[in-house]
Amino acid sequence: MIKDTFSQLVNQNTCLQKTIDSLNIQHRLNELTIKLDTQNNIATEVNSFYDSAWTKLIIVISILGIILPVIIQFFQRKDLKELSKNLKENFDSKLIQLKENNELQINELIEKHEEKIGHLEVKQEKALIEIDANTLYLQGRTQILDKNFFMASYSFLRALSLLKKCGRLDRIVPTINSLRECINRVDNSHISQLNELLIKSKDKKNIEMILEELENDITDDSTIHETIKEIRQIMAKTS
Repeated sequence: MIKDTFSQLVNQNTCLQKTIDSLNIQHRLNELTIKLDTQNNIATEVNSFYDSAWTKLIIVISILGIILPVIIQFFQRKDLKELSKNLKENFDSKLIQLKENNELQINELIEKHEEKIGHLEVKQEKALIEIDANTLYLQGRTQILDKNFFMASYSFLRALSLLKKCGRLDRIVPTINSLRECINRVDNSHISQLNELLIKSKDKKNIEMILEELENDITDDSTIHETIKEIRQIMAKTS
């Protein structure tokens, strides 16, 4: 009886152990199944992700293939416009600068030429005045030879005024000496007529005005001042 009971217990234990082993195996199979399903899901999701990513990448590349050239052309055109604008501004600036420099150089050349022309005109004017003065002096000397002391005095007085005007002070001494010689021989009644004739001339100066100009401009030649004094004394005697 006890033996049978023990045998039954052993059998039950064996069955129980088999059941437990079966459950363990089933549990492991379930775990493996879950792992496989999980891995499959992960693989599927990864595959879907890459498929989606590649699709998006292809779409992006396609869009960029269309838009990027347009954008590049836009910026290229913009850069080209800015470059053209900068080149034009630089060219205009250089042109203005060159024009200003040329105008400045031209103005400087014109000023230099005008200055030279001015000097030449002054020299020419003085030369013409000197010619007139020499002509009047020679005319006076000729009139002395003709004993026409009145007109000789007129010629010498006008020559003195012109010689002072053109700066030929070296010619004044012989001219004023000739004037003194003539004035001394002019009749006292003709002195006023001589003044009237001088006033009507181009210089419009009488005897005293001419003598005063000589005194004021020539201060270092005592000979001239002495001669002027003598001429005044002669005119005072004849008046």
